[in-house]
Amino acid sequence: MSEMAAFCICDVFAQRPFAGERAVVFADAARLSPEEMDVLGRELGLPAAAFVTNCAGGRLDARFFGPRGELEFSAAGALAAAAELARQGRIPLVENRGSLRLFCRAGDFPLTVQVHPVAETEVSIEFTGIRFAPYRHRRELLAGCLGLEATQLPPGWPLSMVCAGRWALVVPVDTRAAMEAARPDFSALAELNRKIGVSQTQLYTFSGPAAFYGRTLAPAVGVFEAAASGSGFAACAALLARENSLRLTPPVSKIEAASGSALEREAAARLEVRHGGTGVDSVLLTAAVVRAGEGALRPN
Repeated sequence: MSEMAAFCICDVFAQRPFAGERAVVFADAARLSPEEMDVLGRELGLPAAAFVTNCAGGRLDARFFGPRGELEFSAAGALAAAAELARQGRIPLVENRGSLRLFCRAGDFPLTVQVHPVAETEVSIEFTGIRFAPYRHRRELLAGCLGLEATQLPPGWPLSMVCAGRWALVVPVDTRAAMEAARPDFSALAELNRKIGVSQTQLYTFSGPAAFYGRTLAPAVGVFEAAASGSGFAACAALLARENSLRLTPPVSKIEAASGSALEREAAARLEVRHGGTGVDSVLLTAAVVRAGEGALRPN
């Protein structure tokens, strides 16, 4: 019989428990097989469970699993894993960026863990090599999947597929009220997402000259709605900077992001976009992480 696997529960993008995006961390997962990780991820049913398979010499190796199998990347899982390893004393709380790197299926990502005055821990992750691809289908089709009218997707606002860790379809909605009132057809949206090759749809609307409010839908990977998505936030910030749609201050523009009201789990993050004449170079996302509990499961 398999041994019990210990895990901790973290709330990411939040300064208090029961807010933000929930993620689970198995901090000592080297002995687990991929099949056992898959069983545990499906049993937990959360957007992401992070399985740390190595942590040494400034390197963190992890795999991420959700309700429908392995994910190539999870920002919430990565931030939660870094915060928990710092709590355990296995990685240092540092002031200098880039002292730790996460390695996963999607590539490698610099991480920085620092003290937060309220949540105890704040983690930054840097996205580089961000990719863009056009959305080539009718807006009417997309609006129908989202439970919106086509007129509520403003034609002058950026809409595109963007990969920051994993692919997202970034979609504008004219008002926050319309975004929150949307009742998606999750089956149709999952089919569309699979057809165009994205794992999630990241809605956004402007909430200030350098801020946006979002809503994350990911039925194609078994998550009808997430309180927040770090890769979705980064994708949205990169697209808005690329299209000059916010108040920008090149070479580094600071953007505020928030989401989560539909699930009553308010989430927030800070983003720094490095950009210039050659486009978007990188996005640095910073968010608080709070520990919310612990447990153990047997991967039967």
